[in-house]
Amino acid sequence: IFTSPDGEQFDQPMANSLSLAKNLIILCGHFKGIDYRIREHFITKEISIGDYVLTGGELAAAVIADAVVRIIPGVISDEQSALSDSFQDNL
Repeated sequence: IFTSPDGEQFDQPMANSLSLAKNLIILCGHFKGIDYRIREHFITKEISIGDYVLTGGELAAAVIADAVVRIIPGVISDEQSALSDSFQDNL
């Protein structure tokens, strides 16, 4: 995954889908992004967390990681809490 302002908009359904992956690698660009060869050969998904500018992709990666990890069974003590959050019900 590459954090990018022109990537697919991150939302709860995407977090749910990503939580099923066996593993994830999130690559963060800085200023002008990353070398196009990396993008062409290794990036399988580009994700944006919103329409605003950050100094780098690290904060976006942290947002994605937090939203994904909390859904994985055993990560938070009350698993039902994560499954009954407002955005799980498309509110």
